[in-house]
Amino acid sequence: MKPSRRLGLHLISSLAIAAIFTAPLLRADDAATAAPAPAPTPAPAPALGPIVAPGGIASENPPGEIVQTLLVPAKVDEAGVRRAVVNASLDRDWTVVSAKDNPMVLKRVRGGHEANLFIKISATEIQIFSDSYTINGKGERQKRSTPTSWVKALIKVMLAKLNTESLTMH
Repeated sequence: MKPSRRLGLHLISSLAIAAIFTAPLLRADDAATAAPAPAPTPAPAPALGPIVAPGGIASENPPGEIVQTLLVPAKVDEAGVRRAVVNASLDRDWTVVSAKDNPMVLKRVRGGHEANLFIKISATEIQIFSDSYTINGKGERQKRSTPTSWVKALIKVMLAKLNTESLTMH
């Protein structure tokens, strides 16, 4: 593995299994008008079992390639991490496809790109996987391509939200 540019964290590059996920979308306006759910009691992150992609191929990792690994601040529980990811996503115009699953799924389609991020959360780290493509005018996938500027901007906001969560946790 080759470490690349550092934003205070290590960027790790490797390949994982690719798959297509379809799920009902939660749009930013739906999340803003929905009543806030009560905060769950903090619990340790569940052990992650194999993820089964379409076609029955099992993997410990989500589809796509890993683009970033972030360390979770010591005082932040899983609910705090999920809040930080959802709030950062909405701030950066990403659609939250799945916020309750592990991995969480984020999507953004704009300017000839379809970006799909899978956020895998454990008690100590957050792994971000990208299964992203360029798309043609009909919305058909052309080639695998991660819009790194989108991902870096999201990570920057996510880190700020995680720091805020660590300051507010007791």
